Amino acid sequence: MNASDLDRLESTLQIRLPAGYRRLMEAYPFVQDSLAAEMLCNEVDVLLRWNAPFISPDSKRITPADFVQIGSDGGELSFYLEHSGTSHPIFCYDVESGNFDEYAPDIDAYVERCARVEAGTESLPNEAGRLPEWKKWLGCASLLLLLAQFGYGVSRLILWLARVR
Repeated sequence: MNASDLDRLESTLQIRLPAGYRRLMEAYPFVQDSLAAEMLCNEVDVLLRWNAPFISPDSKRITPADFVQIGSDGGELSFYLEHSGTSHPIFCYDVESGNFDEYAPDIDAYVERCARVEAGTESLPNEAGRLPEWKKWLGCASLLLLLAQFGYGVSRLILWLARVR
């Protein structure tokens, strides 16, 4: 993103972006088509669409006063920069749980977390409770064994019923 893209974003959304965010976006750190690039979107049209004000049913213009969406995980998570105030933390909104929690204290810490998520050394917040791969396989094997035992039981019942008649 260049300075004119950022100016366009500011003027359209009628906000002032933090200087650290502007510097970061002008020297964008991620490769396109990566999860980190989605978590820190550098496409001005996408950012404008995500942050477009809308008209409520009672004809009031609704805009985010303090936050601007800067990224997504492509699913249930959205990441927001608090553009007002002095510290400019990044928040994560989880659509499934409705949680809106601080994810990083500033844009630099956010970029570090994005890089760790991309590298696979850190999980996204909605993945923290998920099982490790070996436990998933163990669960699948247990279910398969249970189904096999059930099938054996049903087949024995059918054979018994056939002999009774």
